Amino acid sequence: MKITVYETNNCQRCRAVKRWLDKRGISYDVVNASEDLQALEAIKALDYREAPVTIVNNGDGDVHFGGFNVDLLERFCTPAA
Repeated sequence: MKITVYETNNCQRCRAVKRWLDKRGISYDVVNASEDLQALEAIKALDYREAPVTIVNNGDGDVHFGGFNVDLLERFCTPAA
């Protein structure tokens, strides 16, 4: 599983997502959409207008969702037992 968190500068919800993942020892990559125009365009193409955007590739394709949503984080970012 590969997780990428797209964040922006001074984003509280972005920090909350990263803190949630860190507390569970889940590895992820971070892309700052404030500094990377291609990343910003990529998340806009997915119809997101606010950060964070979390993209999870579980081997069967990508799942993506916006904001700090614990239910979706647990469902898609927690390794299966």
